[in-house]
Amino acid sequence: MTNGTTGAGSAAVRWTAAGGLLLALAGCGTASKAQVAAFGHAAGLLADNAKRAFELVDRSAVDEKIYDVALDATLAPKDETFRGLLAAPGGDSAKSGALKVRLQLLEQLGAYARALEALAGADPQKELDQAATDLYSAMSGLRTSYEAATQSKLGLTDESLGTFATAVSGIGGFNAEQRRQHAMKTVILAADPSIQKAAALVQRDLGKGSELARNAKESLDNAEGSLRQAYNQEKALPTASFAARLAMLERIRALHATAAAVPGFFEDVSAGVESLAAAHKALAGAVSKDALTPEVAAQEIGELVARARAARAFRDSLAPKREGEGT
Repeated sequence: MTNGTTGAGSAAVRWTAAGGLLLALAGCGTASKAQVAAFGHAAGLLADNAKRAFELVDRSAVDEKIYDVALDATLAPKDETFRGLLAAPGGDSAKSGALKVRLQLLEQLGAYARALEALAGADPQKELDQAATDLYSAMSGLRTSYEAATQSKLGLTDESLGTFATAVSGIGGFNAEQRRQHAMKTVILAADPSIQKAAALVQRDLGKGSELARNAKESLDNAEGSLRQAYNQEKALPTASFAARLAMLERIRALHATAAAVPGFFEDVSAGVESLAAAHKALAGAVSKDALTPEVAAQEIGELVARARAARAFRDSLAPKREGEGT
């Protein structure tokens, strides 16, 4: 179980990750291509794990209702019992909608990062059409999700979106690598204002002290309280076995550990999205001057890697008992 990366030890982890990344990039022939690929991979991992913050809110809300029903023999489960905050109808539609569009923002940030990574390594003869399609789709989806979340314009026009496909389609043929550099520069510069806005919204709403983080911890605390009460009621029954009591105690322990780790998880996700925005801004500044080197954005990408790993460790710690998934 992890509850964030703080203190001297976590700083060492982040710098180790950044240092390893620099060494890897230094061995690559095209520094700019390697940096863009490294950013895309790290940002994609962070976005994938960040989505689990919303899923945790959703699942914890269901847990709380299940345990409340199980605790009171006069209650019967209904369809609503198994609906989380992301499921409408049957709950607070305003909350449900807000969570859904923010989840979509995370998905599109991740999709953009993955598409940028693919562009950096795409075979000019085989994979450019897919890279262009993925970039256009991700940024179009980001615009739609942001405007649904904020009721305000992202500032990304159809004309700007069109520059992505035009730049990528021009990579093939003579001097393909030089054209790839131009395409990456065009995409990063055109996308940066939108990435900054979307990341700022996600970072705020997934912060350690955000309403989403508080709701997740409160739901888990309440579910743990219900389970403790049920244990105290059942442990004195003549039919209560050691194995049954032990199983319930293990479940209580898991809920307690999860609730304790939630603030750190949200903090990792929020700080990771902040690093995503900072790294993308650094890339944009460098490509605007044709000065992208292995040193540019290395610290921010290293932070992205560390936060994505911490969030993944938290997610994996939940998997055996809460998600039924492997690594």
